[in-house]
Amino acid sequence: MELQGEAARLSHSQSATPSFGRRLNKVRYLMITDIDNTLVGNDDQMRLLFTVLGEKKQSMAWGVATGRSLEMTIDAMTEYEFPVPDILVCSVGTEIYYGPDFRIDKGWQHYISYQWKPERIRTTLEQLEFLNFQEAEGQRSHKISFYLEEKMVG
Repeated sequence: MELQGEAARLSHSQSATPSFGRRLNKVRYLMITDIDNTLVGNDDQMRLLFTVLGEKKQSMAWGVATGRSLEMTIDAMTEYEFPVPDILVCSVGTEIYYGPDFRIDKGWQHYISYQWKPERIRTTLEQLEFLNFQEAEGQRSHKISFYLEEKMVG
């Protein structure tokens, strides 16, 4: 599957494809991994894991949990030739996608939106002088990202 070409339609795809929940209900195990320093870092072991996941596909689902956005996750998956996971948990848990067409979990989006006040959070955190607001690419609808400045205590 050409992941890079799919990036534009992934989060918006809501085709007539059957529910992916059927697959998840049939598996006995679920393995969730990170990308950085977990999957990526030892190519031989990564390939071995992908082989095992392929062999166990009937009984085991596999997902990736990462702080990366969906687009950055797909970039890494393309670069390292990952198989398509069953579940992607992106942007530090604020976005969940299912199946080969990466359908967004609208229920989760609705749940985390309840009483979400991003401006209030940002205003409060901006008062901390050791935090610097990250660039737009680090921000998502339910993720407010800052850099931590190292300060010398004197």
